[in-house]
Amino acid sequence: MGQWRIKLARQVGLDPDNLTPRNEDALTQYVQDALRDIYVYMRWEFLEAYYRLRLYSGSSVGSVAVTAGGTAWTGTDTVWDTGTTGGQIKIRADGEVYRVATVDSTTGITATDTALSTLSGESYILYMDEIDFAAAVENIEAMWVASEDRRLKPMAPSVMASHKSMGYFSGHPQFYAPNGRNSSGYLRVELYPMPAYDEILHVRAYKAGTVPNAEDGTSDVPDQFQNVVQARAKMYLHEGPLGKPDLYAPAASEYARQQMMMVQQHGAAQGPTAIALDPDVHGTEPMSLNVTSRSEA
Repeated sequence: MGQWRIKLARQVGLDPDNLTPRNEDALTQYVQDALRDIYVYMRWEFLEAYYRLRLYSGSSVGSVAVTAGGTAWTGTDTVWDTGTTGGQIKIRADGEVYRVATVDSTTGITATDTALSTLSGESYILYMDEIDFAAAVENIEAMWVASEDRRLKPMAPSVMASHKSMGYFSGHPQFYAPNGRNSSGYLRVELYPMPAYDEILHVRAYKAGTVPNAEDGTSDVPDQFQNVVQARAKMYLHEGPLGKPDLYAPAASEYARQQMMMVQQHGAAQGPTAIALDPDVHGTEPMSLNVTSRSEA
């Protein structure tokens, strides 16, 4: 950010070594706003990301017990997978659905919600029908279930809720709907039907662009297009109290020209970009770069 601020100051005739706090803050804000404008202008190739997520099938082996008002569930003859993470796990028993905080062992679960009644030897189903993306995903472009090479269809959250209110249905997921963000601010997506098999879900998405803070950090804009950011920031500066209004039109023309070059070279996504994921959350399998032709059991 410091280098951008210095470069922008020089372009508009300010001495970068003698900036007032007000000028320094304004230059920083103009650069940050320029980056935000560029990120939302279109779906850039450099913000495309590919995720490979593991889905876990529902488990109903054995039975469960819980005390009313408690969150500790005990299983009898259960075989729960302690590695089931990365999504919103739920347990359905006695007609109620409870969110699961942690799968502690093959026979122990800690729920987020307190039990409404005391149960013993109760049949149940443990399942995961929501995915939490452990990265700054802005929106979903497409999803595939690997075992069938089937593309999931988007569904409105209200329609998803209506379907699920009619009961539990499991199988290969066929629909997905955004379901807000988790406590960490990460995108959450709900699946329907609920996964009935251990399988891989492919996701092509677009990340939110990174905006550095006042002193450090980097952006996602390729180095060869840093001048586009500068041109947009210069427009802001000339439009604001620190600039020269008569220079706004030339700055706008310069920005339009450079932005068009950027669109021609990086506007159309050419294919998924593999990004690093936490193997403890998303598994250790390598990522495929061709989701449409890959099929896995």
